[in-house]
Amino acid sequence: MPGNSTSTKLIYYEACINETDAKMREKYLKSTIGRRFITKRLRHYYQSKLN
Repeated sequence: MPGNSTSTKLIYYEACINETDAKMREKYLKSTIGRRFITKRLRHYYQSKLN
């Protein structure tokens, strides 16, 4: 993109088959345990990039 000074890279993506599953997953990820899961997963991604 011309003139764009920053770029974004997708590092994590989830998809669900139906809306009910998506809402349940979203509720889980917004819980304390879900936040820990995402944090741990992203931490592993960034650590692998450093090595």
